[in-house]
Amino acid sequence: MPFDNNLSDKSGRPWSSSAMDRAALQEHTQRLLYRRYDMDIDLDLKHGLFFLGGLALGTVGAVVLGRGKLDVKPACAKALSRVLDVRDEAMNYTETVQEAVGDIIAEAQAISSERKSAAEKTAVAG
Repeated sequence: MPFDNNLSDKSGRPWSSSAMDRAALQEHTQRLLYRRYDMDIDLDLKHGLFFLGGLALGTVGAVVLGRGKLDVKPACAKALSRVLDVRDEAMNYTETVQEAVGDIIAEAQAISSERKSAAEKTAVAG
């Protein structure tokens, strides 16, 4: 069933809020749902193919590594050491940001207490 955007009833009159035919509206809704169902089938097929491709790639990788023809230990060690370096840099950056935020909060509290004491002095004097 081809999809069309023709929003008219069977007599060719355009739909209006006062002249909507319930059956025609249901038919139009069914056409929209049917079209959406067709699009979902295509998406499901695409996702299924991605899954099968990943499964095949993982299987080939497991077979190659299992036979021992590639020495991947040094490459994995280098990659892991870089990941650890990035983690350490992120932790240092996080500590620096936390210290800066702590300083800002301490300054804000000092300013707030000064303002409160000044307000109390004015209230007592006034």
